[in-house]
Amino acid sequence: MTLKIGIRREDKSTWERRVPVIPAHTKMLRELHGVHTVIQPSEIRVFTDESFAEAGARVCEDLSDCAT
Repeated sequence: MTLKIGIRREDKSTWERRVPVIPAHTKMLRELHGVHTVIQPSEIRVFTDESFAEAGARVCEDLSDCAT
C-alpha cells in the first residue's frame, strides 16, 4: 500500500501563505520513501501549484483518498 498525504489549502486566514510541506520535500518524500502528495490548489500559497506539480505532487481539489 502506498502512503498518500493530502495538503489542504490555506483558507482560515486570508493572510496565511504557509504550507506544511514545500515542493522540495514532496519530491524527497516520493523519491526516498514512496510517499505521494496531493495538494489542493491555492492562489495565496507562498509556493505555486505549478511548483508542487513539477516536484511530483498532484494538484487536486479532492483529498478524500489521502491518509492524512
